[in-house]
This record gives sequence, structure tokens and C-alpha cells, in this order.
Amino acid sequence: MKRLLLTLGLCLSAIPATSYAHRCSKENAAAETVTIRYLGNDEAQAKIFSQEGRYELRNQSRISLSFAVYTKYALPVLYPMDTTVQIQNTEGGWSDNVLSLSHYEAPDKVLRIKPGGSFQFFADTRDSADKDYRLGIRTPKGCWFYSAPFRFEHTKRKVSGS
Repeated sequence: MKRLLLTLGLCLSAIPATSYAHRCSKENAAAETVTIRYLGNDEAQAKIFSQEGRYELRNQSRISLSFAVYTKYALPVLYPMDTTVQIQNTEGGWSDNVLSLSHYEAPDKVLRIKPGGSFQFFADTRDSADKDYRLGIRTPKGCWFYSAPFRFEHTKRKVSGS
């Protein structure tokens, strides 16, 4: 009986993973052709909102991508609940270094990036310039995209174009 319950429990626990994998199958296939690049910290943005890191996403995939944002700033600000800054550990794996657990204000728009399109946006940064980080962004469907590893600037500077 215990074996039957254990087997049933394991089967049921696999259902959400299967549906998630299916729900994000197009995004997972597109992940290799979507790039996220850290451009620097924006001093002017830091004065009005804590999301001061400037990034660029390029969608070279064949599907449109959507991201929740705030649009009342110089550039869109990614919704903090849909982003994470991860740090690379000594074994080469990744763990969350900045992850919002709650946020008082809902995003005001869902931005759609068509195939071949790109956009610049603001998101979190860290003060440490001597470690490898990556930015993760979640779509409204719950699918994640990650940047290539990078290092944050140690000092703030005004990024051109802001």
C-alpha cells in the first residue's frame, strides 16, 4: 500500500512539471536566439527608482515575447516580481542573489517584442564588480530567459541615450 501511495504521489508531482515544460516549449526552443546584455548603470535612473541597471534584450527567435513593465520612466522598467539577478557559485551553478518576493505596484503594461525586435530596459543591479552574475526574466506565461554571465560596474555612470 505504501508503495502504491508513493508511486501515485510521484506521478501526481510530475504533472505540473509536464504542463510547465509544454507551456514553455516554444520559449525554451527560442532561448538560444534571445540575448540579454548588461549595458551599465544609469545614474539618473538611480535617483528616481532602484532599478538602475540598463539592459538590452534582442529577440532573434521566430516567436513574439512578452514582458510586464512600468512605462512611466525614460525606459521600460521590468516588473521586479518577474526578474532575478543570479550569482555564480564556486561549483559553477547559479543561485538567486536578488529576487523580489513582493511588490506594491502592479506593472502598467505588457510589452510585446516581435521576432527581430529589441528593447532596452531597466532592472536590478548589484554593487559587486568582482563576481559573475546573470539576469533572469520571466514572461507572463512563466517562462524564463537568462543573460550570458557578466560583471556589474563598480561605479555608477550615466549611460548614453538616457
